Amino acid sequence: RAVGYFSSSAIEAFGAPLLVGRSAHDAKELELAVDHDWVFLSPLFPTSSKPGVSALGPSRFAQLAARSPAPVLALGGITRENVATAFASGAAGIAAISALLAKDGAEFVREVRALAARSSPSPPLPEST
Repeated sequence: RAVGYFSSSAIEAFGAPLLVGRSAHDAKELELAVDHDWVFLSPLFPTSSKPGVSALGPSRFAQLAARSPAPVLALGGITRENVATAFASGAAGIAAISALLAKDGAEFVREVRALAARSSPSPPLPEST
């Protein structure tokens, strides 16, 4: 049986716990996240790492996140100014590039953790032991 890009035998070779996720950009790809531990849904906002790709925007992101079979992590254009919108749109967490590489990236991480603790995201991500 295949799980994402890994066969079950590959997962067994890695040993437990192994969290398996995938990326999705639309409803069709999101449906493939069955039996996954998480899914990146992107891009939420316009991002310089994907020029020319249309952002989902908070409304469409929220619609898709609500239908996701796995917890959704927001990716794409995440900044200090819009991270609260990501959580308000149903993200269980976020992934960022530019915001984390900035000189105050560590402070951004602390802010995101505090915001996530106050938010009511989609189902929690599995615990890693």
